Amino acid sequence: MRYAGAASAGAALLLAGCSTDDDPAATTTTTTTATGESVSLGGSTDLALINLLQAGKQISAAFYKKLLDAPPSWLTGADLVALQQIRAHQAIHRDFLKSAVNSLRGSTANPAYALGDLVTDLSAVTITDRTATLTAALNLHNVLTSAAIGAARFTVREALLTLLGQLASIDGRHAVVLATQLGTSVFDPVTDSRNTSRKPSDVIVVLNTYLPFGSRLLTGSLA
Repeated sequence: MRYAGAASAGAALLLAGCSTDDDPAATTTTTTTATGESVSLGGSTDLALINLLQAGKQISAAFYKKLLDAPPSWLTGADLVALQQIRAHQAIHRDFLKSAVNSLRGSTANPAYALGDLVTDLSAVTITDRTATLTAALNLHNVLTSAAIGAARFTVREALLTLLGQLASIDGRHAVVLATQLGTSVFDPVTDSRNTSRKPSDVIVVLNTYLPFGSRLLTGSLA
């Protein structure tokens, strides 16, 4: 897993050289829907895809921060080492994707180009229960992996396709580590994220379960 940061750094250089002519400015919204959605992912497909990935990384980084800032009694040994490494990668990816938005746009002047810091709601995860926590982490990385795979069909930008492949590979490896800690077969069709591809709209629905009412992603941001 130690190559995760280097892979994303390479994609950053690729994105920095992309043309921005086909990416109109992102739009923001202050209207909250009946289901609590209020956060737009942006005004163009490529921008929205990167912001969707960033939203997932914000949620996963918040998950590991909550878990490791006050570790439960079961979190020791190999579990602790694995989760510390994964937490570091998720934070790196979160910060990289924030920068990637501005690289894609070629501008840092307009804050609407970037997704703001999301408020997360992780109350559904029973942190004191090892199996429940590792299963929640595994499910989250399966979603992130399938999100990157599914997003590829919505862009023709070579640099973004490269980034999606790298993120899918890294989160897929994280899923394998977590499945191993749980003693679950990594080739199980349910737990092996390599078997799935989710449309961005389906990913948004899942990610919204980790966000409180009024701070959820607009499902109409991507098809």
